[in-house]
Amino acid sequence: MNKDDKHKVLNSIIMDIEKQKHIIDRTFAFIQSTLISLEASERLEGEEKDYLIKDLREKLNEKEKATATLTYLKYKKMRDEMQKLKMHGGPDDYLENLEKIKKEAGIDNLYKSYEDKKSLDRIKKHPEEIIKLK
Repeated sequence: MNKDDKHKVLNSIIMDIEKQKHIIDRTFAFIQSTLISLEASERLEGEEKDYLIKDLREKLNEKEKATATLTYLKYKKMRDEMQKLKMHGGPDDYLENLEKIKKEAGIDNLYKSYEDKKSLDRIKKHPEEIIKLK
């Protein structure tokens, strides 16, 4: 078994963690934006108000779910996998070091970078899809 295979599960967990962090960041930004809209609107009522409140509630629920999933991934799945691989330290230490490496490389979020690269590769392979987006 080569080193990449040995760490395949751990790498998958890390990408899942990055995905949950991305969801948390995205939902937080949406919630902040919606709150600003609510504060700025003097006469918000009826369907418009209901729509914003519904969206806000959905994003709060999404953020809550992502936070719970992140906690499970870090303190159950990742810890168990690190013990299986006989790695020293805990998930927080590992992820803190990962954050330093990402910062040095100019990467904000591995999941987002991966998704952006996949989209870019798809566009390169199928440029005709850009026209269909109009």
